[in-house]
Amino acid sequence: MNRQSSAAALATVSGVALAAAVVAAVWGLVAGGMTDPVLRDPGALVRWGLPLTEVVARLSATVTIGGLALATAVLAPAAAAPAVRAATVSAVVWAAAQAVCLPLTALTVVGSPTADDGTPALGVLLGTPLGPSLLWAAALALVVAVVLLVVSRPGRVPAALMVALLALVPVAAAGHAGHGPGHGAASALWLHLGAATIWAGGLLVLVALTYAPGAGPARGAASLTTVRRFSRVAGWCYVVVAASGLFAVLELSVSPSALLTTGWGALLLAKAALFAGLGVAGWAHRRRVLARAALTGGQPLARLALGEVVVLAAAVGLGVALGASAPPSAPADAGALPPLSVSTALSRWSPEPVLALAALAGLVTYVRWVVRLARRGDRWPAGRVVAWVAAMVLLLWVTSGGPAAYGHVLISAHMVQHMVLVTALPVLAALASPVTLALRALPATTDGPPGPRDRLLAVLGSRAARVLLHPVVATANVVVSMAVFYATPLFDRSLTNGVVHLLAVLHFSLAGYAFMTILIGTDPVPHRPPYPLRLLMLAPAMVLHTGLGLVLVTSSQVVLAATVLAESRPAWLTDPVTDQQAAGALVWALGEVPALGIALLIAARWAAADERDQRRAARRAVAEPRAVSPSSPSSRSPARSTAGPRRTGGSSARS
Repeated sequence: MNRQSSAAALATVSGVALAAAVVAAVWGLVAGGMTDPVLRDPGALVRWGLPLTEVVARLSATVTIGGLALATAVLAPAAAAPAVRAATVSAVVWAAAQAVCLPLTALTVVGSPTADDGTPALGVLLGTPLGPSLLWAAALALVVAVVLLVVSRPGRVPAALMVALLALVPVAAAGHAGHGPGHGAASALWLHLGAATIWAGGLLVLVALTYAPGAGPARGAASLTTVRRFSRVAGWCYVVVAASGLFAVLELSVSPSALLTTGWGALLLAKAALFAGLGVAGWAHRRRVLARAALTGGQPLARLALGEVVVLAAAVGLGVALGASAPPSAPADAGALPPLSVSTALSRWSPEPVLALAALAGLVTYVRWVVRLARRGDRWPAGRVVAWVAAMVLLLWVTSGGPAAYGHVLISAHMVQHMVLVTALPVLAALASPVTLALRALPATTDGPPGPRDRLLAVLGSRAARVLLHPVVATANVVVSMAVFYATPLFDRSLTNGVVHLLAVLHFSLAGYAFMTILIGTDPVPHRPPYPLRLLMLAPAMVLHTGLGLVLVTSSQVVLAATVLAESRPAWLTDPVTDQQAAGALVWALGEVPALGIALLIAARWAAADERDQRRAARRAVAEPRAVSPSSPSSRSPARSTAGPRRTGGSSARS
């Protein structure tokens, strides 16, 4: 397939998708009603230009992410070049459209090029929480375009895909779900956007390659492997889009009646109807059209897929209209926390969608790998399965249960969450040996792009892994990062910013896992220190936990995020200093007690290893005299070595 034909096909399909998205967005803005200007009406040009520019930005982001996802996980390397070229062109359009959204949003907020005090409208926007989010979105989109245009290394496509998905984080923070009462709504919207763009963009690029003249990767019976591979990706995306969208609506605490009586509710129901229709089309795609394409060629597949592209583009347009429309107001007491007790700590839930999805996906994936080993006759220790299940259940509870619900108002609840993520959870994960299981269960890829096992091996063999898994670096990563987190404004930011909170949870969980894997795990690491050094590695963490616990217990005033916690303090918390002292005791208990248990485990393994070495040495000592016998060629004297075979055998028998 030449570049001109693929570019023309992509332009045609993208034009159809853009038209569908614009029509849906215009209908949604009229039906749902646009958000009122903050200060004054900026005029019809800005009022309509902003959402239409957002449609262009959203659709070009969809093509960029979809094309990169196809090139990374679906298409064979030889067939991925057209998808990468499509992603590069759309990334440039995405960066330009996202940049144009900044001044248009500023004019929408202020209503004129300057505010009443002479401040430029863009300066006013950057002084609000919305401004930095839009600036980050434009900057990250520009990074994606630069990486695809300038960098030529083989890993540029996966790197650009990760940056592109990160660029959706500020978009989600600025979206309508960001108005929810907690951080969960914004992260749910990010999952929603990420899965939808991979699905819709991948399908759009695949359809463009199908309609291009020549033997494209999605044409006829030869394309079935590629299409089936993408169909599995689309199926997972469908599940994530449905779950995250439902969670985002629930997080907004919208009453069912508001869905039927407001324009925002009408838009949401219309988008849900389109989504349900896409599910039916996807089912028909998998069950009927693929089988027909194997016999008759790819045109029935292409026709159905083009219909899906149009519906998906309309859903994108409705999503932009939803973002420009104000959702119904939630009840005044939405999200109010009752006093903390054992029952509320166990029954109260404040789900974090990204981490909840990670826990559920980790549980399902691990069990599937164990089942795969069992089917081919291999065994996996049951104790490791129990450890992993406990780790995932603990991750779900500590990030979406009571500790998460109360962690942003009580220091004690936050410390329970933090210490479990740093100590208990990594111990269970290290004992479960998930990397070893993955290397045994994942198949090697023989065709198509590198599979999960290939990428895992590449990560384990990378220079970054060798550095991060070095004993000194892993120890410093746990100790220094924890000290910096609480000694700087990062802790304050984690209580008010969902992205910082999520990054902190991921960092401490992964840093704790790397540290514990070196100490007690069996997963492969570049450097496995001797047992005495492993015991010494525990000392800095124990000193830090003791010091932090003493500071919190002995202080007579709130020393951690005092201003932030004072603003969100519930009415039933009358003594925050006592809560801080309880947090200090929890830091000591949840830090020192597990460390003592780990030290005992290391000592027991050390003693067992010494015993094995002694038994091995004893066996060698017994075997050496037998090996060095008079009949041995090495033990014969020169004179005896000239004797005949019969005499040598007799001498050996006498000895």
